[in-house]
Amino acid sequence: ANLPSNATSSSMIPVSSAALGKKDIDKARTAYTYALKLSLACSLAGALIMFVFAEPLISLLTYEPSMEALRPEFTWTLMVGGLSAPLSAMMGIGSAMLQSLKRSKISMYYYFFWMVLKLAMYAVACQYSFHTLIYCMVLVHLIGGVCLLSLGYREFGKIRRSLENEAGAAA
Repeated sequence: ANLPSNATSSSMIPVSSAALGKKDIDKARTAYTYALKLSLACSLAGALIMFVFAEPLISLLTYEPSMEALRPEFTWTLMVGGLSAPLSAMMGIGSAMLQSLKRSKISMYYYFFWMVLKLAMYAVACQYSFHTLIYCMVLVHLIGGVCLLSLGYREFGKIRRSLENEAGAAA
């Protein structure tokens, strides 16, 4: 579900970087918006497919009689875990935005923080139940997606204001 999203975010970097190099802020915004919409559409479609077809997909992996008892748990895990696909796509777009804005250090530091947060949340969640751990996985991807995309848009706003000020001073 995330492969098209990863490809989209990776391909957005040179397009938006070239636009920013030409100081064409509208083209850069169009690239960001298009990439975000395409990534979310692909990942939401993948999440929907995993949710709707969880039982048949899991039955391919649990066809052996000894695995049949685990099928409901695996099905539930795929259904709930699939929700993290669009959230992960948001993280990819946010990181790509920061990279195209020459702010890759922000992305790198955020991913370091996010990984530590993820490990800490998993350490707490695994003390309770498997279901808590899966819900925690979705929550940590929600936090990551919202924060990284917000950081990308905040930095884009700073660059946009800077370019507008330069254009205003030149006029």
